[in-house]
Amino acid sequence: MNEADLTISDSTILISTDKEVYGTREKIQLIISTQDKNNRPIGANLSISITDENQVNSIINSKNILQNYFLPEIPDPAKIFFPADQGIVVSGVVKNKKQNPENANVTAILGKFDDILMFETDDSGKFDLNGLQFYDSIDLAFQAKDKKNKPIGGISLTARDAHPVSSFETYNFQKIETSSVQRLFSELEIPKETIVLDDIVVTGSRIEEPSDEIQHKIYGKPDHVVTSEELARSSTSNLVVALQGKIPGVSFVQVADNTGIHYKIRIRGLSTFWLNTEPLVVIDGIPVGGQDGITTLMGGGQATMGNTAGDRLAMLDPNLVDRVEVTLRTNGLYGDLGRNGVIAVFTKAGSSIDNYQDLKTMEVFKIRGYNLPRSFKSPDYSDSTLSYDKPDFRSTVYWNPTIRTNSDTGEIAISFYASDVAGRYKIIVEGVTEFGEPVQCVDFIRIERK
Repeated sequence: MNEADLTISDSTILISTDKEVYGTREKIQLIISTQDKNNRPIGANLSISITDENQVNSIINSKNILQNYFLPEIPDPAKIFFPADQGIVVSGVVKNKKQNPENANVTAILGKFDDILMFETDDSGKFDLNGLQFYDSIDLAFQAKDKKNKPIGGISLTARDAHPVSSFETYNFQKIETSSVQRLFSELEIPKETIVLDDIVVTGSRIEEPSDEIQHKIYGKPDHVVTSEELARSSTSNLVVALQGKIPGVSFVQVADNTGIHYKIRIRGLSTFWLNTEPLVVIDGIPVGGQDGITTLMGGGQATMGNTAGDRLAMLDPNLVDRVEVTLRTNGLYGDLGRNGVIAVFTKAGSSIDNYQDLKTMEVFKIRGYNLPRSFKSPDYSDSTLSYDKPDFRSTVYWNPTIRTNSDTGEIAISFYASDVAGRYKIIVEGVTEFGEPVQCVDFIRIERK
């Protein structure tokens, strides 16, 4: 095993290979391992680049993670105005009809019911949704209600103060004159004899099984079903009101406490031995409440809103519901969460944020998400079905911005194929351990022409 030839600083990264020397287009296997000062394995988030040393010149005296990761001095925590983000953050404020900020209970629906969040704003009507994870863009619908569960005013999104961007010194690049032969072919060049075919579109159809049959295979037959036709007769925007009296043995009761008015679900004959006797609420297969509140990061910290299963149902408009299936027996699919039964709500086919456009109580916004990352492309010379007649002059042989070593073993294995260029490859691995320590390691592997 060939360990690191050159290690910058007292790092905890080791790079091992399965051979001393590789041939051109040969498979190269590496094991990246991270250890603490006592040589015990630890996990780490790392990035790795492997380049042809003859084609990629190193920047002399370039800065690295070891020199720039640590702050020269620890700032006063009281002066840090930018809390750590756990993902995409959406900030906003709720205002009443007089355009004054007001405390409210808010329901946020992401995309086509991909997720439903329920939370309470602070006293000034402000909120921060922290930790959203999605790519491209998504429709985000908000509905704000007061303590009496009535729609209140509107919601507007607010811009966050951007953290000042530090400027770095400009590198002075050296100009090097060379008379060596340059590439004769572009990596992306199409050979002249290649025949480019027109696009071929293949279409097909599939037989879709009715959604209720699919769900019954998973959950079992429900004890009671309330259809959309029954819900439509209620002429209300509150699903709890629409369900009242339609489920035998189940009643909805309004209760008030210091946080406002809530809906409790009473099931006849259910033992009160359990502290929580409410069923679990599931919307389109996603558990959204009934046993524990949904916690969302707010402007003033963390707050939990809608701790009852009835609160979840009250936020839904019955006009968007296809059916409600009620299982009063213990449902083992959800483990302990389903001990008091399940109320499963299925929205109408194609339901999405677009269905809310005509509802005055909803505010709909399109939120930008993460850009889809471009994956690094490299040839797989083990695939005999592919033709690799073109010369391989890659300067970057392998690149991965995100790899993580296992916390138990401290290792991760990677593999790639060498190019047609003999010489030496430079491996740079750097990142941060699970304890926040910066690490970096540089290694070299040798390639000989077959």
